[in-house]
Amino acid sequence: MTDPSEEEILHARIRDAWSDFPTPHPDHLQQIAWAHPGLLEAFAGVAPIDVKTTSNAFQGCTPLLDLRPEAAAAYLGPFLLSFLQGAQDQRTLGIFVDLIPRAHLLTCLGLESFWRCTIGPHVAPRAASTLAAFIDYLCRGRRDFAITEANAETMRTLMAIHLRPDEARARR
Repeated sequence: MTDPSEEEILHARIRDAWSDFPTPHPDHLQQIAWAHPGLLEAFAGVAPIDVKTTSNAFQGCTPLLDLRPEAAAAYLGPFLLSFLQGAQDQRTLGIFVDLIPRAHLLTCLGLESFWRCTIGPHVAPRAASTLAAFIDYLCRGRRDFAITEANAETMRTLMAIHLRPDEARARR
């Protein structure tokens, strides 16, 4: 038996941490469905952890910046999972094929407003710890993922500012 890869370990941690997020109310999605073809098909009534990240609807959807912050925090999990699967596929194929969800995730993780409004207030400590491990993985592998040092530093800085230690978050 072989040891699990870093991607497999992170995948399990993300699935576990995001299983705590409730399914956002479908009305939160209806308000922006016109701007995101496939949004309702991929996300409506689906628990964040059960989103089919390989579906065409998910692969063509970029909703995180338009959803209510609590729904965006919940559906951040599937984008993290999709990225990890894409990283494994990239290692096997030599190219990445998850262009739209990868670009969307990296854009969100590089925006101070996303961290301030979505991640900081709506990601619980267990998921925050998992997200910190994901950011660390992402920054260490930045060359493989075509992430500049400046972008990696931005993500590290935003993480340091908006992901509080468990004790401080528990008091809020």
